[in-house]
Amino acid sequence: MRKIFVCVNTLLLLILFASCKKSNFFDTGVVSELDETAVFADSARTMSFLTNIYTQIGFSFNPVQFGNAGLESACDEAEGFSNGGGETFRQFATGVVNAANTTPSPWLTCYKNIRAANLFLKKLPGVNMDATVKSRAKGEARFLRAWYYSILLKHYGGVPIVGDTVFKADDNVDLARNTYAECVNYILAECDAAATYLPPTRDAAFLSRVTIGACQALKARVLLYAASPLFNEGNIGGELTGFTTIDPNRWKRAANAAAQVIQSGTYSLLQIDAQTDSVSKIPGHAFKYLFTIAGGASPNFEFIFFKAGVPGTQEFENLWLPPSRGATRHAWPYHEMAEAFGMNNGLAITDPSSGYDPKNPYKNRDPRFDNSILYNGQRIYRMFDASNFGYDPVYTYADAPSGDGYGKGTPTGYYINKMLDDRQVPNNPYWGTLHDYALIRYAEILLNFAEAKNEYDGPGGFNDSVYHCLRLIRQRAGILPGADSSYGVKPGLSQQQMREVIRQERRVELAFESHRFWDVRRWKIAEQTENKMMHAMKITKQANSNYTYERVPLIKHSFNTAMYFWPLPLSELAKSRKLRQNPGY
Repeated sequence: MRKIFVCVNTLLLLILFASCKKSNFFDTGVVSELDETAVFADSARTMSFLTNIYTQIGFSFNPVQFGNAGLESACDEAEGFSNGGGETFRQFATGVVNAANTTPSPWLTCYKNIRAANLFLKKLPGVNMDATVKSRAKGEARFLRAWYYSILLKHYGGVPIVGDTVFKADDNVDLARNTYAECVNYILAECDAAATYLPPTRDAAFLSRVTIGACQALKARVLLYAASPLFNEGNIGGELTGFTTIDPNRWKRAANAAAQVIQSGTYSLLQIDAQTDSVSKIPGHAFKYLFTIAGGASPNFEFIFFKAGVPGTQEFENLWLPPSRGATRHAWPYHEMAEAFGMNNGLAITDPSSGYDPKNPYKNRDPRFDNSILYNGQRIYRMFDASNFGYDPVYTYADAPSGDGYGKGTPTGYYINKMLDDRQVPNNPYWGTLHDYALIRYAEILLNFAEAKNEYDGPGGFNDSVYHCLRLIRQRAGILPGADSSYGVKPGLSQQQMREVIRQERRVELAFESHRFWDVRRWKIAEQTENKMMHAMKITKQANSNYTYERVPLIKHSFNTAMYFWPLPLSELAKSRKLRQNPGY
């Protein structure tokens, strides 16, 4: 493990900003090489060091973290663009994961930043700066350390906890893994400690920085995972990968943690219904708009923790728009993902009373379908032409002359449409957008609470909190309330029925946000969801301009029990006598 803890020594020399001004701790500028002493002799450089620890908080969310795709292509959400099959997402999709071929980046990235946080905390007391800023910075660093440990925990189970130690290049580092329970408790304790130094809300100068709410939200997520079947009921690797006893009260702790965030009153689902322009009146437009407005800024109080984007860029548009709009190829939704979205009355397309028509499959769907998946005939902004602004359809039928069609532009018949600014195409020089990466948002907290509460003591009645959380999310999504104001969630559901509703709601609401990969694992259902053929939608245009729709096989996904966890990197095991590999590797 030695490399993990010493690599920051080199990185530290490169993270300082020569143009930082004492009047603004968060300015960035030209990078220069300064040693550790110089960094922490200056308050602005010290804060720049902390800012640098933020830069990789979203690496696990990154849609191109595996070169051409992200976690959406390592599960049953989307087909990734492959250069030959050696990418980590393809290995997970096809079941050929092993310790030699899987990227070690989660391990290396997290420990690099944990060491940086430890170094910051060690040096901070000696830095001459405003006491309030120093206190807040301490809380931020402790939260960030907990955040990176939580990412390690999702990937590997229990990992070595290094505490406050800052290892040096000549240290002989050989640490055993802490148990899963020890890691959970450490993260929770760090969140509690960090919260004592942090403010409850953001202000204009700290929009992308950590607050008490982020600490509470991370606790809620970690506790939800810890209560889930993979760790609480179906432990497959002893104390390193889960609890050795089953405790239903873990669900209660998870529900209480999520309730703390909800009851704070700090966060809310983005709503723009009060606006009067024609676009905002489109059902579910708030869900669409959510991802193109700065997190934490009015009116977006849904983002609890996020990675700040770069203004004026076209990150997601460059990745996910069709070729006719000038984008590259990275991920295309499977037809299974398209089928997961119900109708605008809240009913599943498999429900006989839903109104679903297989001959007109995209009519009257859940508005989140339109705002997450781009399908045949959907209108989006045309390729930029200064003399011809407006929207044109995208055609994904086979042999479509635009090049966007099945088999040429998309292997699945779909494109991802989530988190895209509908006024933006890659070649538009006049319109830049802002994409903040939502790492924890309020909708997730509502779903976390609903799941934990249902698992602990059932769904309750129609007017109780589990139903209420689901109605809030579906109402914002633009789903019709119906005569009974149920938004498609029928009263009187059993615990098992509600469990399926909540899981389906997570799949739709959080699609392409790096949740599905982890959800099917913690629920311990990946052996069903990831062990099957994935399908595409082949659309054929007839001579009379009507379309026929055919569900066709695309690629067989495979899964084995070992893949519930990532393998520890062989390079780390080779340097250690104490590290133990995960089961099956």
